[in-house]
Amino acid sequence: GDVSFDVHWFQSPAQAVENGGPVPLISVDHLGVVKKSSGNESTECSLERTDGNTFVLSVHRTQIRDTGEYYCTAKPWYFSPATGLWSEGREHTSPPIMLSIKLALWDSLKMPVLYGVIAAVAVGALSILLGLLVANCCLSRNPLHTPRSKLMDLEID
Repeated sequence: GDVSFDVHWFQSPAQAVENGGPVPLISVDHLGVVKKSSGNESTECSLERTDGNTFVLSVHRTQIRDTGEYYCTAKPWYFSPATGLWSEGREHTSPPIMLSIKLALWDSLKMPVLYGVIAAVAVGALSILLGLLVANCCLSRNPLHTPRSKLMDLEID
């Protein structure tokens, strides 16, 4: 008959979990229904079945709090065509997988610094252009700003 699995992915907490053990991040039952646990809204994750016996956890937008060990449990369910019923097998636990996160300071600051420098240069160039435009257009036509050499000397008796 057919075989299907209940799979639950967990993050091993750094401290002992109180009140009933760890809560799964995400799970899929033997009917294919995927559930994200309500106790883990802070970790964005997805679950993918890549072949008959492989279930892959992906952690998205990782942050420092996502660092730690992850493991899964899998329980096979066997379908009997004769009876039309599912029967459960023995649960298995995977070895833990360590996820470590190293944030590179320059990589995280590169784009914001680049955008800031470009914006500063653009605003500076625009202000210089505006200053030159105002100086040439508005001030050169004002008779009060005529150069001194063009003024006539007045003689006083």
